Parts: sequence; structure tokens; C-alpha cells
Amino acid sequence: MSDYLSPENLTPAQLSRKLLEKHKRILNDYQREFKIRQKFSVLNEKEDLLKHWIKSASENGSNDYEKYRRDREIVHQELSSLISELQDITPKGATDEPKKRYSFLEERINAHKEAIDYWDGRIKGLSKKRKNKTKSRKKTS
Repeated sequence: MSDYLSPENLTPAQLSRKLLEKHKRILNDYQREFKIRQKFSVLNEKEDLLKHWIKSASENGSNDYEKYRRDREIVHQELSSLISELQDITPKGATDEPKKRYSFLEERINAHKEAIDYWDGRIKGLSKKRKNKTKSRKKTS
């Protein structure tokens, strides 16, 4: 880290803004993965339902068999795409158990939202202090 960016060389407001930016960036990454996992879960359920409908239509000689099969192929392609996307954004060493990862993401998202609220409040507090100091200097001049 360069001397210019070391915490000792930053004002409290600058450091607070940098920490706020960091938490927003990490929150965005976690939310992206969380949303992809939610979509994956929904599509997985849809694929299971379509499998059931295909089997049922096949057994009953229904005309919907081909429609369900085509729909399942589309869902399967979407799932493959999501798997690829998850592999690209999920950090190495992260748990392979979807429920554990989902819970982890939910906890981290909440923690980063709290941190953002804290640092945002800190920046506002520092800004108010600076304005009050400026006003008091003008009064004494």
C-alpha cells in the first residue's frame, strides 16, 4: 500500500468513505451471487415439475408432451448457464453445499448492510462536525 493511501494519511471522513465504498462493492458481489442462486433454485424446481409433466403426458398420450420437453430443454440450458456463472463468481474454497452457501450469503449481506449504515452515518456525523466548525470560525472572525 502506498504511503498516500495508508490509513494514517487519510482524514477520518476519507477513511470512512473508503470503507463505505468497500462494503458497497462487497455487498453488490454477494447480492449478485445470492440472486443467481435464488434463480437457480426456482429453475431447478421448474425442471423437476416439467419432468413430471413429461412423464405424465407420455403415459396419458397427451399432445403436451413435446411442449413440456421443449420447455425442459430451455430450462436446462438456463440452468447450465447459471452454473457456469456461479462457478465464475463463487470464490475458490466456498462451500459446495447450496443451503450453507445461501445462508452464508444471507448473513454476509445483512452484515454489510449494517456496516454501510454505520459508515454512512459516520460520514454524515463528520460532515456535520465540519460544518459546525466552519460556522464557529466565521462567528469568531
